[in-house]
Amino acid sequence: MGIKKLVSFGCSFVEGAAITDKVGNWVGARYAFPSILSHELNLTDYKNYGHSGFGNESILRSIHRHFKKDIDHSDTLVIIGLSGITRLEIYSNYQERHYDNHLFDFKQRDNNDVFAYRRRAKNWLGDVELWKEFKTYIHIEQKYFFDLKSKQEKLQWQIAHLDGYFKNKGIRYVLFNSVEDNLGHIKKDINFLSLVNVNEHKDVKLSGIPNIEDTWNIKLRLDHYYNVNKNFNLAEYRSQTPPYGKYFCAGHPSPNANKELASIILKYIDENNI
Repeated sequence: MGIKKLVSFGCSFVEGAAITDKVGNWVGARYAFPSILSHELNLTDYKNYGHSGFGNESILRSIHRHFKKDIDHSDTLVIIGLSGITRLEIYSNYQERHYDNHLFDFKQRDNNDVFAYRRRAKNWLGDVELWKEFKTYIHIEQKYFFDLKSKQEKLQWQIAHLDGYFKNKGIRYVLFNSVEDNLGHIKKDINFLSLVNVNEHKDVKLSGIPNIEDTWNIKLRLDHYYNVNKNFNLAEYRSQTPPYGKYFCAGHPSPNANKELASIILKYIDENNI
């Protein structure tokens, strides 16, 4: 295939989050699918930029940082797992860095998220006493400035432009949805790896999941539903320590799930001459 380097981008699903050893130390880097994929391809040049909590804006920023250097990337394979669309990137003038603001983790009416508001006010604004102002900002953003259709349209043209950039540079890539599907009609025009045939499972009701979408998370939820236990809330089937859950470690992909995805990607690369 002529691939000498592999680089991956995404959120916690790409990072290998929640996989620990027997005493609770994180060992997910070893079991994450990019690591498995690089081993299968016999690659020594491998970087995984997956990061817990990343939204799509931060993922795209990571991709830009990596590829902005004017060097030959034609021997590079890029793997991208898209994240949640309500994870919005913001810039803190106080910290002089970007953060991912998970907008709808904050509720419209609550008294229980005060700690979360105070923590972010301290870390992002530099003053814990600004938590009420931060709360007001969040609620205004939720009510007046967040529009799902607009965010989806923005993501779609960003990915379409990224596809054009990669193809112009001769960079091979595979893109899939980790946790949400917001790509709409552009999937047919890009190197999109489909993981779920939605029509085959449209009558299935997964706990806590409003809709069946074409994502890695939903694929694993369906596998868990059919092959392990229909009650996803039973934590004994999702162990983070050895022996791991078949498909999940807590709410993240298990080593077995990562191994399976690596195989699926390899097959996709072969069948599509990537």
